[in-house]
Amino acid sequence: MAGLDRSHLTPAQRAVLDAWPAFEAAAAVKWATVDKVVRTLCNARSLAELDESEAVELAALLRRGTARLHTLASLRTATAGAATRGRE
Repeated sequence: MAGLDRSHLTPAQRAVLDAWPAFEAAAAVKWATVDKVVRTLCNARSLAELDESEAVELAALLRRGTARLHTLASLRTATAGAATRGRE
């Protein structure tokens, strides 16, 4: 993604790119790229072909997914810590 020319993308498409790294890290995504996710979830072959409303929706979805994954990770850590303290 580092070499991607962002100049031809709309602001909403750029927001998808901005949200991607955090989602990728939180979900430990190794199998996907932004374009693969676009092809899977949207009616477009690439981010550059995604219309503005779909790009806004996808960026929001990635941000919500990232937040939920962080929440789950925090809960998992807290639960594991409580279980460990209970065995002491």
